[in-house]
Amino acid sequence: MEGYSLLDTLENVGSLNESIICKIAIQMVQCFQEYYEKFNENYGDICPCDVMFDKKGGLKVNNT
Repeated sequence: MEGYSLLDTLENVGSLNESIICKIAIQMVQCFQEYYEKFNENYGDICPCDVMFDKKGGLKVNNT
């Protein structure tokens, strides 16, 4: 996925404001819900380098 990870963003920008964090959290919950519905299991552990953004701000959780 082209773009940056959450880790890259935090290292380059620093702290994020609350409205951006809320948008990220909502997208992450949607990703986890889709994962659960597809595989019928919880996602597992996650770190900031697993959260990827495309150039338009869309979010994908990397499950490698």
